[in-house]
Amino acid sequence: MPEQLFELASAGLLNAKALRHGLRLVGHLPGQRDWQRFLDRLLLVLGALLLVSGAFFFFAYNWDALHRFARLGLVEAAILVTVGLAHYLGLHKLSGKVALLVAALLVGALLAVFGQAYQTGADSYTLFLMWMLLIVGWVAVGTFAPLWLLLLALANVTLVLYWDQVWSQDYTLHFELLFLLNALALAVWEVARLRGFSWLQARWYARIVAVAALGWITMAVLTLIVEGAPTPAEMTSAEWAAVVLYGAFWVVVLFVYQRYIRDLFVLTGAAVSLIAVITMFVAQRTDLHPTLLPFVLGVLVIGQAALAVTWLLRVQRKWEGVGGQ
Repeated sequence: MPEQLFELASAGLLNAKALRHGLRLVGHLPGQRDWQRFLDRLLLVLGALLLVSGAFFFFAYNWDALHRFARLGLVEAAILVTVGLAHYLGLHKLSGKVALLVAALLVGALLAVFGQAYQTGADSYTLFLMWMLLIVGWVAVGTFAPLWLLLLALANVTLVLYWDQVWSQDYTLHFELLFLLNALALAVWEVARLRGFSWLQARWYARIVAVAALGWITMAVLTLIVEGAPTPAEMTSAEWAAVVLYGAFWVVVLFVYQRYIRDLFVLTGAAVSLIAVITMFVAQRTDLHPTLLPFVLGVLVIGQAALAVTWLLRVQRKWEGVGGQ
């Protein structure tokens, strides 16, 4: 495992060259075959996504020329074909999983066509909620990370639209709920990966979820800074929760992704988030002259970025076990 190689390097038992060789042997660093496999999968996924986008544009362009039964029938036929193709190819193959992903995306097209054809008048969040519920079974049997990302994205969109169309209350609380959803998904994802689920091993999936969690809690804190109470004594419970959740998540990310999972991308995201929060706080909560403020903020951002880069380089050197050598 890469983590064990990093431990050996940190203990001084492997130099930088030996560490890179070991990481290449265990498949952590890409070789020629890895790049070929990556390009093959990339082209397959891009082709599938272009096929789905083509279906959406087809209906948008030919909407007036098609009877509503033809609109629904064409989408339903496409779903049946892609599900049948997934079954024929087998869900143990990437091509079968991608076919199932296309079918899951086409379910959204079917619901959109149905809503436009019959003008149900329902709130738009219900479309994404129904889309999410209809594909849960496929997501469960597909064992395909992009399907789970699609489900999580639909859950996020459903919450955003529900809050905007039905609840429309404190946006700080809204961002906190979205953060909790994505933070829980990230925790489950990382635990499942560490427990050996092979289809969750690619790091970029977890990184997307981590960025979503960091983004939502950062938005909560930025909203608090811009629109929240001017003093701590006047802060609401939701505003205090934003501060506590942000601090706790930042510390957990710092601890977990430095010592156990070791992901420089997530640590970089945490650093960027903190820079944004500090900069916004100085911009909103300090009484500086308008002509002086841009200069102060520029110097502040440059200084924070320099500190962040220095810290990240130090962390990377520590992982590689080269220190000051």
